[in-house]
Parts: sequence; C-alpha cells; structure tokens
Amino acid sequence: MDYYGKLYEFENTYFDNPKKIGFINVYQIGELGVESGYEIPNHTQICHEISFIVSGSGVMHCDGKEYPVKTGDINVVPYGKSHRIVVDENCDSIRFAYIGFLFNEEARYDSFKEITDFYENPSPCVASDTGEIRMLINMLINEIYSKPAYHSIVLESFLHQIIVYTYRLLSSIKTTIYVPDSSSNVLGTAVYAVLKYVDNNILEVTSIKKIASELGYSQSYISHAFKDKIGMTLQDYICHKKVELALELMKYKKVNVTQIAEMLNYNTVQAFSKMFKKVMGMSPTEYQNQYLG
Repeated sequence: MDYYGKLYEFENTYFDNPKKIGFINVYQIGELGVESGYEIPNHTQICHEISFIVSGSGVMHCDGKEYPVKTGDINVVPYGKSHRIVVDENCDSIRFAYIGFLFNEEARYDSFKEITDFYENPSPCVASDTGEIRMLINMLINEIYSKPAYHSIVLESFLHQIIVYTYRLLSSIKTTIYVPDSSSNVLGTAVYAVLKYVDNNILEVTSIKKIASELGYSQSYISHAFKDKIGMTLQDYICHKKVELALELMKYKKVNVTQIAEMLNYNTVQAFSKMFKKVMGMSPTEYQNQYLG
C-alpha cells in the first residue's frame, strides 16, 4: 500500500493469528487519517469490515459499486468483496476507524443466523449513525491504547455491541422506546416517555414540537408536565443532554467543535457554542483549553 498522503495510522492487526473474542475472530482494529485526494488501492477483503467516518467525505467502492460517505456514516464491506476508498478532493482529509472480523464457531447457531447472513450481504451497506456506534467505537479505541484494568472484558463487550448496533442500523431495526402503563404512573407516563425519547434520540432532537408529535402529546402539555415533575424545563434538559454528549466527544478528541455542532443538529457553530456556554459557563474552545489541554 502506498503510504504517501497518510496523516496517521494506528492499527492493531492479527491477520496471522486472529484474536477470538466471544462469537467473533478479530483481524484488525484501527484508525486512519489521509489527505484530500488520497486513494486506498483496490483489495479483496479477507474479513468483514465496519468503518466509521470520523470526519471528511469520500467514496467507498465495493465490487464496482460506489457509495458516497461523509462524517458520521457507518460502512460495511463483507468478506471476499473487492474494496477501495477515494477521498474527496474538496475536503482537507478523511478520518475513519475500522474493525475487521469474521464470525467463529460460537455464531453457528440459529440465534445468530440473521446477523451472520446480514454481514455476508449487507443491504444497504452505508447508513448515518444515530450516536450509539460513534461512542462505542471511541471507547473501544481508547480501551485498546490505554489498557486499563479488565480492558479485555470491556473490549469484548464493545466489539459485540458495535457489531449488533451496526446490524440494527443498516437493517432499520429501531429499539422500541419503553413507555410504562398509565396505571404505573412512573414520574407520570408522559414525562417518562419524554425522558426516554430524548435520551435515546438526542442527536435527532431539534425541537419540543417534534418530540410532542412523535409521542402523540401536545407541545404545551409535555412542556408543563415536564417542568412540574422534573423541576427544569424540557428545553434545558435537551441542552444538558446535548452538552453531555459533546463533552464525551471532546474527551476522546475525535472531532472538532464544528463537527460536534453538525452532529448535534445545530445550524451554526455559533448556535451550538451559545448553548454550550449557557450550560457550562464557558465556550467549547475555552473548555477544551482549560480541561483537555
């Protein structure tokens, strides 16, 4: 492979001796950053590969078909398929994290059939992440390099979750939001439903009106009920959850402030920074400089 144009590459490879981790054998886990216009040459996959686009854009080629990818996208390339990546010339660079694996004998049961069949022939093979996979991959990479206590246990959990969440995402399988029976009155059924909705869909939440519409309540009703039961406005809760996710993304230093604002569905960096400062008392840049170096 031509290394000209690579900005960095951190890779753990186990091609000669794949690591058995639960129901998969792992061949590679890594991150790659390359310059605008760079091309990863055509090659045949010796394992299934999941890639997450941290930043930038380009085109993933799989068996002659082209799949445009951008920041926040998840891409799956199956074992045995020809594959190459071309970085867009109009972006500074592309960064992505990847996992290469095959299912082992532990997955040869009926309960695994749907997921193993999916990875043999994923359709679609590209989708925009809703948040879960991004955080799992960030934490996975951190575990690999920092190796804290019991990291092998955590690695197994993260890898299995990434594989399952990717399958769900590309198969359009949505996790049902639990709403208790009205007789249970857990914080009030409507309030609990709102809490769960915001927690599970924080990247997509753009307005209280949208939440009300999705859950079948009026905007004024859930706003008043939320403030009454929780003691803070629903808008403030949404802001705190968005800041919570932003802080996690900053911690792992995988994305910049502009990319975080885009991921959290803010129209401008200024709007995101204003919200962040309202919650944290300082701008995102000031927070990074003071606490993250």
